Amino acid sequence: METDMPTPTEDTAPQHMEANEEQALRYCCGYVPFKLRKRYRKMKGNEVAATYVAILSSWADDRDMDAESLLDYIEKWLKVQNRGGLFRVKNDVFLFFRAAEYVVRTNVHIRNIDNLQDINLQKFLLNNMLCNRDILSKWRKITGSLVGECSSQLLTEVLKCFIKMRCESFIKVYLFIRKASQSEGKVSKKAEKGLRRSLAS
Repeated sequence: METDMPTPTEDTAPQHMEANEEQALRYCCGYVPFKLRKRYRKMKGNEVAATYVAILSSWADDRDMDAESLLDYIEKWLKVQNRGGLFRVKNDVFLFFRAAEYVVRTNVHIRNIDNLQDINLQKFLLNNMLCNRDILSKWRKITGSLVGECSSQLLTEVLKCFIKMRCESFIKVYLFIRKASQSEGKVSKKAEKGLRRSLAS
C-alpha cells in the first residue's frame, strides 16, 4: 500500500559524477530518444508524432570532435565503443539527462531505501523532475519552438522512459540489500561501494 510521497524538491544540490559515470550515462541516455523515436514513427499520419520524431532525431550528433573538454572526451569514448544503431546524443541533450540523473541521486540512495519501498517511486521522481527548474530550462534548449501541451507531453514521456530505465537498476540494488541484510545483518562497506556504482550505471 502506498504511503504519502515525500514533497518533491524544486531544485537539486550540485552533484559530482566521475568521468566513467558520465560516460555510462551518456551511453545509456541515448536509449531514450532511440526508443521513443521508434514508437512515434509508427504513428503514420499523426502530425504531433511527426514533430516528435523530428525533435528526437535532432538530438543525435554524428560530428567528429577533437576537443579536450570533459563532454567531448565522453563523446569520443562513445564513438570508440559504439556498435550498430546506438544513438549518440548531443551535449545539450546529455546535460538535460544529467540534470534528471541528479534528481535521482538526490532522492534515491542507499541511506533512504527503507523510506522508498512503500511509495510509487517512478511517480515521485517524475513529479520531482517536472518541477525542477534546471531540467525545464535544459528541456527548452533542446526542443526549440515546441511549446504548450505538445512540449509537456513529450517531456513527460521522455522522463518516464528515463526513470523506468533508471529505476530498474535501483530495484536490483534494493533486492540485493535486503538479501545481504537478512544474511549478514548489515551491508558491508565493500558491498555498499559496489551498490553505489550499480546505481550510477
